[in-house]
Amino acid sequence: MKSFGWFPLSLLIVLLSGCESLRLDPTNTTVVDRSAAEPAVAQDDLEALRSRLALRSREVAELRLQLLAKQAEINRSLAAHERALEEVVRTNAKLRSRDTRADTVSRIAEASLEIENARDRVGEEQQHTLEQAENLLESSREELDKGHFSSASYLADKALNLVRPLHALPEADSGLSLQEETRFATSLAMKTTRPSNVRERPERGARIRYQLERNRVVEAHAHSGRWIRISDEDGVEGWVYYNLLELVSP
Repeated sequence: MKSFGWFPLSLLIVLLSGCESLRLDPTNTTVVDRSAAEPAVAQDDLEALRSRLALRSREVAELRLQLLAKQAEINRSLAAHERALEEVVRTNAKLRSRDTRADTVSRIAEASLEIENARDRVGEEQQHTLEQAENLLESSREELDKGHFSSASYLADKALNLVRPLHALPEADSGLSLQEETRFATSLAMKTTRPSNVRERPERGARIRYQLERNRVVEAHAHSGRWIRISDEDGVEGWVYYNLLELVSP
């Protein structure tokens, strides 16, 4: 009877040993090995990233080559433009080098005459153009004094081109030059704003009696239309167009 008392205990030990062996069996496929799967996924992502980087590098290289080609075309165009410009300058220099002092003086005289003829014709809106022509003429005279005949001729021609269209304008004093003279209540001190012609009568076609330089102070006594009768320090009288004079500040 005692031998049978060990049998249940032995059976229990055998059963427990079998369960433990099954739990620790490495051949059990129900356990997932994540440490092996994760490196495989990361490797695939890395390869895809490398492929994209290689593609972008090729695209950048192609764009750089295209930029270089465009820059080469631009440089070629600029060089051609510079050569053409140099040729124009050389041609003009050859033509201008033929100018003599007599030619230059003749151009300056012509420009001066055109400016004087336009002086009494222009209105306020054309005064700026006339002043530009006068400044160019003055620069032309300075270049002539330096012996730079080509530069002087060029400036005189520029002055002529500015002033010639002014002769197509109607006379600024049209219909007003023969109006009755009206005396001022008292003589006014005025000065010329630019070189001015003093005429015998209040009209553009009247003979020029003499000229006044810029900033010359005169006395104004009366007006007829847009013309003002003045006298200089010697008492010599004449008529000057109104926009060539301004009041002297007290």
